[in-house]
Amino acid sequence: MGTHGLWGFIIASRRYACFSCYDSYPVGLGADVVKFILSLEPEDYEEMAELVDDITWLSEARAESKPPVEIQEKYVKLGFADAPAGDATFGSWSDLLHKRENAVVLPMIQTGELMHMVDSSTFLHHSWCLWAYFIDFEQKKLETWEHSARKPDEITFDDLIKCGLEGYLARFKYTRS
Repeated sequence: MGTHGLWGFIIASRRYACFSCYDSYPVGLGADVVKFILSLEPEDYEEMAELVDDITWLSEARAESKPPVEIQEKYVKLGFADAPAGDATFGSWSDLLHKRENAVVLPMIQTGELMHMVDSSTFLHHSWCLWAYFIDFEQKKLETWEHSARKPDEITFDDLIKCGLEGYLARFKYTRS
């Protein structure tokens, strides 16, 4: 059984997130998010804030509608989905974007390639949401929500740089094996 969670962004004080069906604990999805933040230079934060602000967030209801063929072709070329057989097309945005589930797509956001995501942020307070990670490039902080917590753990990017991945994981009593 997978460790369900979310990862996403805080944009103008509002949370947007993508569902993750596996490895959502800190040494999995959390570590991927932290590694991405640590790979950035401070001057990249403003650019990332602009890029995530430009993402078209699809509601879960709209995610079941059919995306335009030209967008389907673009995202298949980028590897977000396997090409449908023959002349078939994707029946929904969810089908098209299914490979965008984890933080491995953060570099694709940074390059401006990924411009559409399904917003599953309502899952945050669901009993099966065990971990959630929200990057706020405007305030330069990372929020980490643990299932049983009533409020998130927050760490600034400056403090994250100082403590590194191991220090971040230690906040949740995790270590890399």
